[in-house]
Amino acid sequence: LNWSQSLEIAGLAEPIVISKEDSWRDDDWSNTYDASNDTLGDLPVGAAYETGCGRVIALGDNTFSNADLSWTDNDIYMRNILRWVAAGENCPGNSVP
Repeated sequence: LNWSQSLEIAGLAEPIVISKEDSWRDDDWSNTYDASNDTLGDLPVGAAYETGCGRVIALGDNTFSNADLSWTDNDIYMRNILRWVAAGENCPGNSVP
């Protein structure tokens, strides 16, 4: 991972996308891995939370960089996220005029 794109997840949010175990977060922005100050392994880059009638997705800030993923992968990923958010419960008062 680059540019510290992983998330710190708290509360009831659930990780939905995890990096490879050999990936690392560049905590000191040096663009090189340094075991003394960079985070290594299984880092969450996406999280989901559902409460009442709402669904929320949080993504790492560089998740959609085409340097990291090809456009096709980004497109499928985003469509699946939007499909999940849109499939949430339709609560009274949430209708579109």
